[in-house]
Amino acid sequence: TQTGDARVVNLISSTAALRAGGSIGVAGNPLDTTIGTLASSAGTNTYIYETNGLTIGDIAASNVNRVNLNSTTTAVATAALMGVTSTNGNAKIETIDGDLTVSNTVLAGTNILLAAGGVNRDLAVNASVTSTNGSITLLANRNIGQGANGDLLITAGAANTIYAYAVNGSITMDGNASSTTQGGNIYYRAAQNVTVGVLNAGNGGIWIDAVAGNITDAQNDTVGVNADGFATQTGDARVVNLISSTAALRAGGSIG
Repeated sequence: TQTGDARVVNLISSTAALRAGGSIGVAGNPLDTTIGTLASSAGTNTYIYETNGLTIGDIAASNVNRVNLNSTTTAVATAALMGVTSTNGNAKIETIDGDLTVSNTVLAGTNILLAAGGVNRDLAVNASVTSTNGSITLLANRNIGQGANGDLLITAGAANTIYAYAVNGSITMDGNASSTTQGGNIYYRAAQNVTVGVLNAGNGGIWIDAVAGNITDAQNDTVGVNADGFATQTGDARVVNLISSTAALRAGGSIG
């Protein structure tokens, strides 16, 4: 929410490629944007506050004209850029009233926030989101989707966690999607359903809340019953959905 002066949008464009040896935006005063596609690279932090819908994607190389005193112009090349990188800091990107789509990788040295604000707005994670030593939060007013390539990964730090919250909708993981910590807890929370690919908390705990819906398996590794009454694998090869020291599962409907 806005706490200082009235919001002024800094960047208005269809695409924006941002590079900084230090930070892009600062905590409490993010860069205000109204853009379609973002790619950025920062030595430390990235803070983006977007008006509408936003895609984290690829920006192609282009040119601008440098105007010269002798009435000529010279083409100045711009470099291509992909995804969002905050090498030694946070990557925090939020929309005010629009969907947020991750179509290229997000990499940060510490914490990551990806948030889709506004009524009926969704977060779609279709590329990897990696923190080298921080926590990851996914937040959407309606639905969160993790596509086949939308893995969440924390590579170091046993205290670092993953939190995903679909405030008024569901969380749906593709059967090939995974969320992995190095012993930190994982909490998936939705007003409706939670469909699980693979959640791997190692020695940490897993919490899943599907308040008014079901907790289900995204894979087709179905089971039947053998002659002795024990379950047998009948569908695809078995994939373990939850890996952790503890698991607390709550659903308004069914689990499994």
